[in-house]
Amino acid sequence: MKNTVTILFSLLCFSGFAQESSNFSDDKNMVKWNVLGLTSSTISLQYERLIAPKTSIAANINIMPKRSIPFFGAVEDIVKDKGAIDILKDVKMNAFSFTPEVRFYMGKEGMRGFYIAPFLRYDRFSVDIPVDYIYKEQIEYVTINGNVDGFSGGLSFGAQWRLASQWYLDVTFVGLSYGFASGELSGRRSLDAEEQAEVRKAIDEVELPVVKYTYNVNDEGVDVKIKGPWANAKLAVAVGYRF
Repeated sequence: MKNTVTILFSLLCFSGFAQESSNFSDDKNMVKWNVLGLTSSTISLQYERLIAPKTSIAANINIMPKRSIPFFGAVEDIVKDKGAIDILKDVKMNAFSFTPEVRFYMGKEGMRGFYIAPFLRYDRFSVDIPVDYIYKEQIEYVTINGNVDGFSGGLSFGAQWRLASQWYLDVTFVGLSYGFASGELSGRRSLDAEEQAEVRKAIDEVELPVVKYTYNVNDEGVDVKIKGPWANAKLAVAVGYRF
């Protein structure tokens, strides 16, 4: 009788464990919040869905409200030109990005362990750039604003761990992408010939790395066209819920 009870209890436990495992494997969806976004006042969310035993697709959205350029200290280290720094420190911008990716998990199951993820990325930046110039011994400004769009593709590496129950931790160690950017900016202000010359002088003194641009100054203001290479770095420390 004792042996029968023991066997029956073991079967019940095994049945419960098997049912839990089966239900857990049926949880093919996960939503995540990238807490690293807090460092740049960015809302960063991701949705991931398992489409094969060790393969998933995911989509990430980043939204940054208008603010000064994030991590400006790092920008100063990259941009050595003082004229560019003087302009960039007063720039205001907001940003949006959308990043679809495919994840290939290297472990025994999907959504857990080390992964490799090729991805595409679309960025849109809306910027306000104040350009100051000297006119009749006074400092004047013309604000140039508009949108810059970036398209890139790349590869990221990371790992995802189960913390407890349905909760996970997803860390993207490194993700690099390369592509191109384009945009049109303008600043409307009536400028006489002397002002136009001073605005040209102010813009000519700016040297920005990577980004290539052309501009035109006339009596109605300034028009700027941006076109050139585009690069991104992708990092994440995200908390996820699987369902």
